[in-house]
Formats: sequence, C-alpha cells, structure tokens
Amino acid sequence: MPRLHVLHVVEAFGAGTFSAIAQICRTTEDTIRHSIAHSIRSETPDNPGELLPKSVQLHHLELCREIAPTKDFSGLRTLIALFKELRPDVIHAHSTKAGVLARIAAWRCNIPVVYTPHGYAFLREDISTTKRSIYWAIEWIAGKLGTVTAACGNTEAIYAQRFGPTEVVCNGIDLTAFPPLHPKAKPSLTNESPPLVRAGICGRIAPQRNPKLFKQLARMTRDTTQWVWIGDGDDLYNLPEENIQITGWLKHQEAVKHLGALDIYVHTSLWEGLPFSIMEAMALERPVVASNIIGNNELVVHGKTGFLANTLEEFAHHVNRLAADSALREELGKAGRQRIAQLYDSGITTRAYSALYRKTCKRI
Repeated sequence: MPRLHVLHVVEAFGAGTFSAIAQICRTTEDTIRHSIAHSIRSETPDNPGELLPKSVQLHHLELCREIAPTKDFSGLRTLIALFKELRPDVIHAHSTKAGVLARIAAWRCNIPVVYTPHGYAFLREDISTTKRSIYWAIEWIAGKLGTVTAACGNTEAIYAQRFGPTEVVCNGIDLTAFPPLHPKAKPSLTNESPPLVRAGICGRIAPQRNPKLFKQLARMTRDTTQWVWIGDGDDLYNLPEENIQITGWLKHQEAVKHLGALDIYVHTSLWEGLPFSIMEAMALERPVVASNIIGNNELVVHGKTGFLANTLEEFAHHVNRLAADSALREELGKAGRQRIAQLYDSGITTRAYSALYRKTCKRI
C-alpha cells in the first residue's frame, strides 16, 4: 500500500488542536508522511518540532483568527503556492480560519480535503449574533467545495452533517501516557496545611473558558477548595484571587503533573469541540464537573463520571459535594478512566483517520 502524504493546515496551533495533530502524526507515521503548515499563537509550544516525529516537516503561515480580508487573501495565495509546491495527497484542515482558506486553496489545486472544526466558530458566545450568522454562512459555502468533515465528536457531527459529507473521528488519547495516581500519591503543588481539596482547569485563559464563572466559583468555595488554572492567556480577565494559582504555560508533561495533582477537574467552557483536557483528567481518574454544552456532555456522564452544570450554583453544589466525599471522587474517577478506555483510546482514532485519508484520497 503506497505511503500517503498528508498536509495539515492550522491557524490555531496550540492547546487541544496541537494535541490532536501531534497524536495523528505520532500514531500514523509508519504509513503516512505528515507535513504541517501552521501559524503561531501565544499557546503554541516554543519548539513544536521537538514534540512531533522528526519526519514531520513544518511550514510557517501568517494567518489571523478573526476575519481580515487583506490578510486572508494573502494567506490564501500563500496556501495555493504551498499546495502546488508540495502536491500532498490529502489536505487536513483544522479549525475555522485554516479550514476555510485551505478548502478554497485545495479546490483551486484539485486536492482532496478532510476538515476538522474542533468546535465551530458559530457556537462562540463571545461574539454577536450577526457574527455567528456570518460564520454559519461561511461554513455552509465552504461545505459546497466537495470536502468531507471529520467531526471530533458525535455532537459536532450533528452540525457538520448540515454542511456536507461527514464522518465521526473522535479525539482520543494514549492511556499509557496517563497512569492513574492514587489520591495519597498525588504530588503536592501547594503549601497549605492541612491541604485543601484542589480543583482546577487546563487551557488558555480566554472567553471560551469562561474565566468570570471560574473566578466566581473559586470565591464561593474559598473555605474548602484551592483552585488552579493550568495555563495562561493574553489577558487574565481579573482572574487572580487568594485561592487561585495560575501556572503559566507549561510543557505537556508538566501540565499533566498539575492535572494529576487535582482532586476535581472543573471545566467551565462556553463552547467546545471534544476537549482533550477533560479526557486527560478522566484518564488520570479525576472526577469532572463541566458545563453542560456540546463536547463536554459527550464525555461526562452525569452522576457516573462526574457532573454537568448549567449555572454557577450548580457548579458550586457539585464541587462542594465532591470536596466533602473522597469516596465519591474515587468512584467517579475510576468510571471516567473506563469510559476513556472504551470509547476514546488513541488506537481507535488512528485506525479511523488512516481509513478516512485513503478513502478521501484520489490515489487509492
């Protein structure tokens, strides 16, 4: 079977999107040659090549997140030139901006495309209704270019099917990289005595993660819980409180160490695709309290692997309940790891993408 060349195109080259691409590259490098055309964000690793297989070729792009006609036209011309130079067998476009420009460029160059939204932009809660409608229209138009959408979860697929051919390829993780830690063996990352229950979130401090609610929740539970934000952001959104620690950007292994040091993982996002941070917390046997939105409610089974919340009061209730009951934390944590093993193991993702690339490619 011939070895395919897949070129990934991504503007949001950091956090969960980076994790998804890195995993695809690592787990399929024996049969697929990968290249990545990417922009730089604040959350992009300092040396991304060190976290990828040595065979992966990187190509820098100048793309911006928001709609900017002049920059977008320049980015489109750059992509067309790059596609003509590399002539990959398949383009894999990731997230909205790169997804739109790469699909147009690939259509011009007659190269098949797989598109993964990683959370549709029209689901954003930090923009106006008009802007969300524009993003919806853009996705509808781009969906007419003959591409297939690889939805990262079943709930994302519900939307994707409205725009064109869709397959579900759920995000997955390698469980061997996330050995569960017994609560008594958790590393201590704070100096409180006696130790408080630790709760936290992992990701970029940005409107998507709802830092306002996170801060309110930390304030409501200050007597029982020490809070940690594993990550950083361009704007801290007045986040610092007495009982909130902000780690700054960390290498993945260090971030996982901080995840393992939590008693409860709390995910306050306003919109999502299928978040890796929740999967990683569940793999580490941490109970999850998450906002009841697309993506989160696909991973978290309410009352079995954690809890889903719709309001600040519900978040506080579930956090306080878990903080007071170590046996419940352990029970939900073990169930969470089992769910990841059954449905979101990286081996499942690897086989699905390998098959999809070959089916999409014109060279079978």
